[in-house]
Amino acid sequence: MTAIRKQHPALSRGARTTLSVTDETYAYEKTDDGSGDRVLVVINRSDEPQTVEGVPAGSYTDLLSGDAVEGGAIEVPARTSLVLSQ
Repeated sequence: MTAIRKQHPALSRGARTTLSVTDETYAYEKTDDGSGDRVLVVINRSDEPQTVEGVPAGSYTDLLSGDAVEGGAIEVPARTSLVLSQ
């Protein structure tokens, strides 16, 4: 995570905007206006997979796993977080 934070200033000093929140999930965007960096964080704290709405449409890379993710409604495995960048 330290390497990801160094590469993405929005994670350290960006403004946070909530995209979606439920009892089990939270999705937010961090944006750093100075660098133009933008990162989306999607969290599932449930013991079951959850579909998280509210992520802007588009193609992303999960910076934690390297997996490709399509925006919109995202299926997030149980007890998992995604850190998404375009």
